[in-house]
Amino acid sequence: MAEVNSEKSALTSQNNTSTRDVIVNTISIITARGEVIDISSPPIYNVLNIYEDIFKSCITGTIQIFDGINLISKLQFRGNEFIRISFQRPREPVDSIKFDKIYRIYKVSNRQPTKSQDQTYVLHFCSEEQIFSNQINISKAYTGKTVTDYILSICRENLKIQENKLGEFEPSSGIQKVIVPRISPFDAIKLMEKKAYNDTESPYLFFENKDGYNFASLSRLFARGAVTKLTYDGAKMAVEKNSPYVNSTTILDFNIKKSIDLWETTKKLTYSGKLSTLDLVRQKYTEYEYTAANLNKNNFIDKANLPVGNSKNRDNKSVYDVYDSNYYFSLTNKDHSQINYRNTVYRETDTNVERVLLQRESQLNLLNNIFIDSCTVPGNMAFSVGYVVELDLPGFTVNSQSNRELDPYLSGNYLITNVRHVIVPSGGHQTILSLAKNSLKTSVGFSDSSSENFIKARSL
Repeated sequence: MAEVNSEKSALTSQNNTSTRDVIVNTISIITARGEVIDISSPPIYNVLNIYEDIFKSCITGTIQIFDGINLISKLQFRGNEFIRISFQRPREPVDSIKFDKIYRIYKVSNRQPTKSQDQTYVLHFCSEEQIFSNQINISKAYTGKTVTDYILSICRENLKIQENKLGEFEPSSGIQKVIVPRISPFDAIKLMEKKAYNDTESPYLFFENKDGYNFASLSRLFARGAVTKLTYDGAKMAVEKNSPYVNSTTILDFNIKKSIDLWETTKKLTYSGKLSTLDLVRQKYTEYEYTAANLNKNNFIDKANLPVGNSKNRDNKSVYDVYDSNYYFSLTNKDHSQINYRNTVYRETDTNVERVLLQRESQLNLLNNIFIDSCTVPGNMAFSVGYVVELDLPGFTVNSQSNRELDPYLSGNYLITNVRHVIVPSGGHQTILSLAKNSLKTSVGFSDSSSENFIKARSL
């Protein structure tokens, strides 16, 4: 994956570019016959969207075309076309922020006439690997290596992804055995993804960002630290919103979509749960209790301050102690390699459900416990899923001083989980981020469940 230092340089550049300044080098359609048609000069598109999602395998996008020359009929879109998109921020010396990619056009939608007898329609595009993955299947038993080895093999041998499109592939722990039952390569990768873990029992994610395809654990993404700090100051933005001096680390708008949802998080495995395993060979039944309170500190994006307090319920248990609230069952073959069967060592690869099943479910749910949506910043391709940014969010108090009071809980590090780059010919480029975190910069402290008022409130 790209060096963090270069990303910091790209994201903190102080060159005087406006919030939307962008140089579109080309947006070209490559036809099935190899013809190249530039639709950016003069522009015949209304809006271009490029999407990255850390929970999806590849990059997707849409572009709305304003067609007054019946281009759609002349090109006869049949899904064999490609689109090349190349743009960059002006006056930026850092090469890493230049964007130049080619995607497969796979769909045409929303075709409708306008009052001026022109027409508009939307072209949908994605990475070529997605279409290729849909066209082939894998039926194979993978044995003797790690999940990371298997996924790299699928990327290279089945999907035939070029090496320059392979980003970071973090080694995973444990020798695994995975049976792939005639499914597409991307589906096979998602199947394997659920079996991967590292020394801290952190879940892995397979995703594509601007660096290419990646396979990394949450703890690895957190460990890289913030590439930049994003700041928001509502008092100043009224003056500076359209200033040519606003740089790419200024938050123009944001929405704290979720900071806690106890209803939802207690319905599913987030804070605590229980796993029951059945060993058919030994005919042994085992229960394991899991609590997020015992998570390795490397699995937190900020300091290990859990986002929910430890107040007790009517059974005098906190959310970290109600193990029966989320009950899971699985077969296991734990330690089968140590079993002697008819004077022969019974060898079977450990499924490691005890180290993966509850840990993955809980940590992915915990990650979205605090979620900021529609975080809009000046357009910059250096923002990409899988990277961490630091947020300085104001406390929204009346303050006449130049340094505003910060929210002590919501300020801190966030993982970029979704990115939308928007380019409008008449309006330039903006980047819209979705940000998530699983811990707080400042501890919420301990609850006093023994106080008279708390006991009274809980009993009503």
